[in-house]
Amino acid sequence: MLPLIWRLGREACIARLVDNKFSWVPGGHVWIQGDNIYASSDSRQFGPVPYGLVEGKILCRVWPLDGFGLLNH
Repeated sequence: MLPLIWRLGREACIARLVDNKFSWVPGGHVWIQGDNIYASSDSRQFGPVPYGLVEGKILCRVWPLDGFGLLNH
């Protein structure tokens, strides 16, 4: 289940629907969430991640729905 997200300037608020908690994501950080809610080690455990620590490649977009699909690099 995807979290609800509110943007406030450069910050965002994440409503985590599974455990009914809220988390603030400051500017310059991202919220990383795995696809297995019960077995993923992600931002639900360790919080927002600074952009500078992210290594990887984006393959597809899932939100917003009108932009859903594979990304060309």
